[in-house]
Amino acid sequence: MKATIGPTVRAVLRHGVSAMFLACSVLAVRAQPIPVEHFFADPALSNVAVSPSGNRLAVLIYGSNGMRRLGVIDLQPIGTPRIVGAFQDADVSWAAWVNDERLVFEAHQRGAEIRAGGAATHAVNHDGSDSRQLIV
Repeated sequence: MKATIGPTVRAVLRHGVSAMFLACSVLAVRAQPIPVEHFFADPALSNVAVSPSGNRLAVLIYGSNGMRRLGVIDLQPIGTPRIVGAFQDADVSWAAWVNDERLVFEAHQRGAEIRAGGAATHAVNHDGSDSRQLIV
């Protein structure tokens, strides 16, 4: 038995393929090159760490002053980041979960040399409470 395609099906296929080529052509003409600055910009979020239960993320987020801050995002339901560690003159460089409630993180001032008191290790609860400096 030989399968045949009727004239209606053939017309639909021809028009569908033509529409696909037209859409691809329009998209190719509208595509703009990505500005080179995008390849060198700092990411909006970095150093993502999942809490032991998997219910929260600890992330480093750039603030309006250009400094990295520590934020926590609830995942059930997904919420907006709440800042739990931030400084006016120092970047948060890393963070890790101690347990499902508490984080430890390090902050340091920018520069080739960090002067005395320019770096410290801190601990904080996921909601921003009970913040403590552990090591200077």
